[in-house]
Amino acid sequence: MNEIHPLRKRFRSLPSSFKGLLRSELRIGHIYELTDLTVSDREDLGLPSKPPTAYSDPNALEALKRIAKATNLKKDTGFDVDKLDFEW
Repeated sequence: MNEIHPLRKRFRSLPSSFKGLLRSELRIGHIYELTDLTVSDREDLGLPSKPPTAYSDPNALEALKRIAKATNLKKDTGFDVDKLDFEW
């Protein structure tokens, strides 16, 4: 650990509570999947059924995956972006 930069310390493993969140983010573009009730409520409010984020934009989701690869997410977390799952 570097005393000047304590946050540069490498962690050994991603906490299990974050694994599902990371997996969902890179599979569907959101941490939580929208339920039918949420979609219905959005439509009742005059909003698009899916928010204008990576959830509804395949290009944005692919850009998110490219960022994950470019930052070497697999090395730090064990998440394989091509397989969309953890290796360890």
